[in-house]
Amino acid sequence: MFGNLVFKNFVVGLGAVLALVSVGMATNVQAKLSRVLGVDALVEQPVKPRLSVVDCTDGEKVLSTAGFTHVFATECSGAQYHFNGFRGGNEYTIVFNAQSSGFAVTSR
Repeated sequence: MFGNLVFKNFVVGLGAVLALVSVGMATNVQAKLSRVLGVDALVEQPVKPRLSVVDCTDGEKVLSTAGFTHVFATECSGAQYHFNGFRGGNEYTIVFNAQSSGFAVTSR
């Protein structure tokens, strides 16, 4: 009984090793074949993000343009930045989206 289990594990392990070796060989064969045929191998290009991230200083400029004065950052990490600023004599806490340049305002 124990011998059957060991043999079964050996066969499964050997099958896994052979599968990995065949995948590696297929990659090498594909590269050699493309060189022989004079065809460029397909190389995947990294995907670029669709939205660019605005830095903290640019976020302050956007908020100043929106009518806030004395804008200062309280946190500039991640996808959302936090600012404090004044408009019409009132102080506001502003959550700024670094990807879309949109913001939400709450009074303090």
